[in-house]
Amino acid sequence: MLEKRQYNEDSTPYEIEMIRDRTILYDEGIVRINEIPIVSPFSITLCFDKVEELVEPGERFALIVDLSDSTRPDAKGRQVLNERFYRISKRLIHCSYITGKNVIINTAIRFVMYGTGLDSFSVDSDEERAIKKLKNAIGRNE
Repeated sequence: MLEKRQYNEDSTPYEIEMIRDRTILYDEGIVRINEIPIVSPFSITLCFDKVEELVEPGERFALIVDLSDSTRPDAKGRQVLNERFYRISKRLIHCSYITGKNVIINTAIRFVMYGTGLDSFSVDSDEERAIKKLKNAIGRNE
């Protein structure tokens, strides 16, 4: 179980694997990140590295990011997020965020996404709405 603290380069191999395991292939062409409670540039990098491992080079995909139990990133974390989103932006069709009712996180998302160049994203309070918007955006109305 991960503690409610920032994880950095001094994390154990077990902690690193636990952070990486929170990024999964949710469905064909859809990756999901279940963010840890306190994000750091290190944890963001681990998650985005795993995203890139799960998706074939050149493949377009969608992303679900569950931030409902997470705090907003600090300035360095936002910078790393901007860099990592920019790196995948040409391949990313849509990003759906699950935030609960966290107004601070909702504002932080819009601030981060402004710097990524990605126009197709949604912010929702629950998983059902986020997945519905994501599937509409990628043309999988089910």
